[in-house]
Amino acid sequence: FCLRVRDQNFDAIMRVSSTVASIVAGELHACSLLITGFEGPLEKYNGNWRYAGEGRDPQGHLRRLYTFDNQVLLRYNANSTSPGWQITRPAVSGTYHEDLLASCTTTACKESDDLSALPPQQPWQAEGSNAVMSLHVGCCPAKPNKCSKCIDSDCAQLSVAACAASQIVGCCQPFGYADAGRCGCKDQNAVCEPYKPTAVTI
Repeated sequence: FCLRVRDQNFDAIMRVSSTVASIVAGELHACSLLITGFEGPLEKYNGNWRYAGEGRDPQGHLRRLYTFDNQVLLRYNANSTSPGWQITRPAVSGTYHEDLLASCTTTACKESDDLSALPPQQPWQAEGSNAVMSLHVGCCPAKPNKCSKCIDSDCAQLSVAACAASQIVGCCQPFGYADAGRCGCKDQNAVCEPYKPTAVTI
């Protein structure tokens, strides 16, 4: 079973167990993140990290996926000898392998399903160096989304024609037919306000 991210232009896939993968009721509207505190070569990753999908792993834990630019990913790695949250990017070699950029394996990171609630100043280890970064992670300041309260079951009751009409003026869309065989909600997640780095006065 493959849980595809919400953005059709983003082709990353979270692979989770077919028996337990699910979108969790009441937790659907996960926020995108604002992450600051990256230093050195990773400083360019300060900014908004878009929420890109979620599911449950074979142990039943909720796992969320975030992306910085549709290439660099932030996700939980439970298979590592030191599990925790990892930031990766496609390997330069062009293979299916990924390069690890940084990771957080503190107790708080290991136990966190929702990074927006991660305690502040958790140490993240930059891969390939002794640099330890104290990142601040939280929900990004977001623009209102008129479809944030859309209910999938309401959209599912619409005919194909009504669903197509709602795509123009409402919050339902026919893309749900490809995934679930029925009309579904448009993206219910808020869009981050553009990130503006804080100016440093010298």
